[in-house]
Formats: sequence, C-alpha cells, structure tokens
Amino acid sequence: MQNLEEKKLNMEKQLKAIPEAKELKRLKEDIEGRQDEIRNLKDELSRLKKTLKEEEDGLSMLTDKIQKAGLELYSGEITNVKELEAAEKNINVTREKAARVEEKILELMDKIENGEERVRGLLKRLEEAKTQFRRLKEVYDNKKASLAQALNEIAEQLDDLERKVSPEHLAMYLELCRKFDDSKGVALLQKGVCSGCHMTVSFDLIKLSRSGSRDVFCDNCGRLLVVE
Repeated sequence: MQNLEEKKLNMEKQLKAIPEAKELKRLKEDIEGRQDEIRNLKDELSRLKKTLKEEEDGLSMLTDKIQKAGLELYSGEITNVKELEAAEKNINVTREKAARVEEKILELMDKIENGEERVRGLLKRLEEAKTQFRRLKEVYDNKKASLAQALNEIAEQLDDLERKVSPEHLAMYLELCRKFDDSKGVALLQKGVCSGCHMTVSFDLIKLSRSGSRDVFCDNCGRLLVVE
C-alpha cells in the first residue's frame, strides 16, 4: 500500500509537471501576442485607408477646382490684367496644394502596402505557431490521459487493498504515516538496518523480527518494520 501511495504521489507530480505544459503556455502567450499585434495593425490600416480616402476626395476637389479655374482663365471672360494675374496665382497655389496632397497620398499608399505585407507575414507566423501548438497539445493530452489512467488504476488497487486489510491494521498504518514528513510509516529491515531512518536496530529487535510473532517497530524512528 505504501509503495502504491508513493507511486501515486510521483505520478501526480508528473501530471503537474508534464514537460510540454511550459512550452504550450509560452506558445499560447506568443499566439495571443501575435493576434493582438495583428488586430492593432489592422486597426491602424483601417485608419490609414480612411485618411487616404479623405485625401483622395480632397485631391479630386482640388483637381476640379483647377480645371474650373483654367476654363475661366482661358475662356476669355477675364480681360482685366490684374484679375488674370490673380486667377493664375490662384491656380498655381491650388496646384501646389494638390501636389502636396499627391505626395501625402503616395506616402499613405506606401504605409498601407507595407502594413498589409506585415499583416500577411504575421498571419503566416501565427498559423505556424498555431500548428505547432496543436501538435504539442496532442502530445500533452496523450501524456496527460496516460498518467490519468495510470492514477485511476493505482486508486483502484489502493481501494482493493484497503478492503483486504483489517480496520485495525489500516488505522495503525494511517496513524503511522501521519507521524512522518515523508508519510512513510513502514520500512524494510535489511541486514539489520531500517530503510526509513537508515540506522542499525538493536540485536534483540532483529531476533524478534525473525520470529514473526508480533509487529516490530524500529527502536530509532518508530516505523513498522517489514523483514525482507
């Protein structure tokens, strides 16, 4: 029973410390980080595209204004020299504005193109991370299921043993286990040495253990001794 309890404890530790669990956590954080980055980048691209649309609409208005002013200038309707000069100056100023807007539009288009390329790269790496996560999760789940099954089998064996042991001996065993930090109340007596405290027991105790007439307890630590 004690050996099974120790085996159960070791398996429970293994279950809590499956090697793949740490890497799965890291991958999960990496995936979530990439998803946040992609989401933020897409939001930024949405804002850039909105700004681009506004600038394109503005450029369209400036172009229409230049065309209209040109028609008026060269239609012959304006004959006054000062008015002609003012009209030409207005057209030139508008063209300069349009040129600046065109430059801004080109910058925005470059930013959008670079952003979309970056999103594609992030999406590719995100999918690779997800694939790695799924494969590792399968390995983790298989190990977890295997350990869980083994724990269930040990629990069944312990239940079976408890049913076979008398209530008095079971109570004594449990009480002994509570006395020790390692929860091991039973020890082997090997060549006169207690496997619990690793101390040599008295000669009289060795003789008594060989007789098998009654339970024998280590005269150093108090564990129940079992003769190998």
